Amino acid sequence: MRRGSWVVGRESWLIGAAVVVVCAYAPMRLSAQSDSRLVAAVRLAQEGQGDSARVQVKRIIDVTPAASPLYAEALYAAGLVAANTGEMERQFQRLVVEFNGSSWSDDALLKLMQLNFARGDLAAVVRTAERLASDYPQSEVIPEASLWAARAYFRQANSADGCRWLTNGLARSDTLDVELRNGLTFLHGRCDQPASGQVGQRASDSAAAPAPFAPVPDTTRTAPAPQRPSAFSIQVASSSTQALADDLIRRLARDGFANSYIVKDGAAFKVRVGRLPQRADADTLLARVRAKYPQAFIVEERP
Repeated sequence: MRRGSWVVGRESWLIGAAVVVVCAYAPMRLSAQSDSRLVAAVRLAQEGQGDSARVQVKRIIDVTPAASPLYAEALYAAGLVAANTGEMERQFQRLVVEFNGSSWSDDALLKLMQLNFARGDLAAVVRTAERLASDYPQSEVIPEASLWAARAYFRQANSADGCRWLTNGLARSDTLDVELRNGLTFLHGRCDQPASGQVGQRASDSAAAPAPFAPVPDTTRTAPAPQRPSAFSIQVASSSTQALADDLIRRLARDGFANSYIVKDGAAFKVRVGRLPQRADADTLLARVRAKYPQAFIVEERP
């Protein structure tokens, strides 16, 4: 869910022909929270010193408590520097299962989509994509995931869902990421005309849940509800444990954001900063927070 200090080339973590496909649109990145040792380990792998990189990452995992945010980050790095695609998948799967809700889980889901696409498991690609959209709807990896989800859906002759992902990906993609936007735009050209044989193809999915990204209109109200003031906050991360959230609260305080707090939402502990009445004030605060935590985004808290 981040675009920060660990940003390296799109053709870097190559392990065999399958990983070349995975990396076509897959920059490796860590957030501003990154441990410099992990950054160095990934760069070692890029330079062809994979064995040394894996030893370094393993040492960090061995001495890091599982409750520490660094542990999930190290698992993600272990996947990036893995010796083969099977080990990559094992590390990313472990991250999304054991540390669901960590700030690295959405990135791991994206990598699993790419690995599944590389080996032709289209059903796994779309299943993982929909989980990503459901569990992390505000993730910054959604635009990149849209490219892989759309490709998988198109290969399954399901243009409706492919176009749904592309439309959302284009709406949320960074205009400065020309390569990604070009890929999304190119595929979106297929959405101008209905695909042949599409009528009736989704009959078996008629009982499926509403597709993500498209809000369901509320037609039950006969009169507008009275307006109540909302507050705007900056969400920095969503954690699967109270301990991880508390650790981030302490880190935010050290970085000058003493007004941070935790919102319990189901199984997630969402760490937020500030409660501001005006969106413009939230935009100003967001710029400050993103200088340290690039994955942060604005949420509107309704009473």
